[in-house]
Amino acid sequence: MQHLLLTFLLLIFTGITTAQNRTVTGVISDPDGPIGGAIITVKGTERYSTTNFDGFYSIMVKDGDVLVFSYVGYESQEVKVLNQKSIHVTLIGSMSCDLQILTNYLEPDQIGFANGVNYHTYGLKLNHSLFNLLNTSLGIGSSFNSDLYLNFTLGTDLKFNKYNFIGFDMKLYSLQNISFNQEALVFEIFNTIAKQDKISLFLKASHLYYQDVYSNFNEIGIGATVTSSLALGISHRTSFDYFKSVNVFSTRLTKDFYIGNRQFNTSINYQHLERFEEFTIGLGYHF
Repeated sequence: MQHLLLTFLLLIFTGITTAQNRTVTGVISDPDGPIGGAIITVKGTERYSTTNFDGFYSIMVKDGDVLVFSYVGYESQEVKVLNQKSIHVTLIGSMSCDLQILTNYLEPDQIGFANGVNYHTYGLKLNHSLFNLLNTSLGIGSSFNSDLYLNFTLGTDLKFNKYNFIGFDMKLYSLQNISFNQEALVFEIFNTIAKQDKISLFLKASHLYYQDVYSNFNEIGIGATVTSSLALGISHRTSFDYFKSVNVFSTRLTKDFYIGNRQFNTSINYQHLERFEEFTIGLGYHF
């Protein structure tokens, strides 16, 4: 009898604990469709989450918490958590045209692993925001012989009527008798949601230094990048840079997925210029 009573009390306690800490999911949108990069915070705490390109979010809560839904250019909304499993919110545009700082251009805070197939390289990547002002992305990898590569992105989002981005990208490679470095200043000129797909267009002013056994050039060029969400929750980023001696092309596909309450993503990257061609696969964890 005592064992039965103890078991019963344990089940009740477990049920109460589970009810207090649980996951709420939902979609944030405006009248035109889902909003990617919207921010969800638990009021009075440091817990937060962001929406993916499909406007989907997931966040840990307990009953009685107040969720604050916000996005630059829209009025914030607050919703008290009761017994809902899903909370969907439609944000209304704000009349304010003030200059504002955003922190959602790059992917959310995460750490990831990458494997370069062509040159048998392995690397780590870290995305993180600094002081709620700057977004940073740093990746470094090697074949553990003499090969090395470094990717670095620094940026801040600025909004004045339209959603704009100003940032700096840098790539340094030294792989199997090929070395190059490319830097680019990036500015977003177009951002919209059409048929529930968020599409952004960026212009770039780039510098490229390239050297191998056949070529050696140092040039200034221009480029463009397009980002959008595709079917099945897949997001993509494709870039093309034009230089007098060579064109640079790169594309990336990313898919988020969940294991329990943990958010991960898988990515496929392809990059090509002159005699350099690289195919990379990666796995990331959002923290």
